Amino acid sequence: MSSPSTPVPPAPPGAAPPLPLIPAAPPIPPVPPVPPIPPDWRKHAFDFLGDSTKQLITVATGIVTITIIFSKDLLPHARISALCAWILLTISVVFGIWTLYTLSGILYEAAADPTITPKLTHGDLRFVSGAQILSFLAGIIAVLIFGILAVGTNIPPDNKPVTVNCIVPPQPPPVVIHEPCPQPPQKGKGCPCENPPVHEK
Repeated sequence: MSSPSTPVPPAPPGAAPPLPLIPAAPPIPPVPPVPPIPPDWRKHAFDFLGDSTKQLITVATGIVTITIIFSKDLLPHARISALCAWILLTISVVFGIWTLYTLSGILYEAAADPTITPKLTHGDLRFVSGAQILSFLAGIIAVLIFGILAVGTNIPPDNKPVTVNCIVPPQPPPVVIHEPCPQPPQKGKGCPCENPPVHEK
């Protein structure tokens, strides 16, 4: 059995009426977790392509510098392969710089127009990047041929006569010292000694 409800006593005269009861607000449902934003792999792909292009430029430049330093004492047939390697690696460096400029142009167009999606399959980018890689590989093959010829090259000895010029300073003139006559000179005559002693230095 339910207990009888307690009657509410009447408010005293002159008092404010009681405020109505406000129902409790319903509980706020939990906010679902926001899924993480997936990484933009296209940006990483462009970064990797730019780094690879810079590395190929650096390696090609270093190989050209080293082969130029060690090619002065080689025979003509080895220098021909070195010249081919220099030309091919220089072409690779030129196409590498072109690739970096093409990357910058593609990203600038995508930033200026949101409807354009940057892609690594862009026609100009594929051409210049592929040309850089192919010319670099051809230059490496030429460098290997240059190295094989350089190892098998026997440099002939230098049998040219060597002329040495010696400068001899002139000898000083002899110093003549006249010693005094041991006998006193006579009046009206010179030294009584027929042959006075002379010393040379």
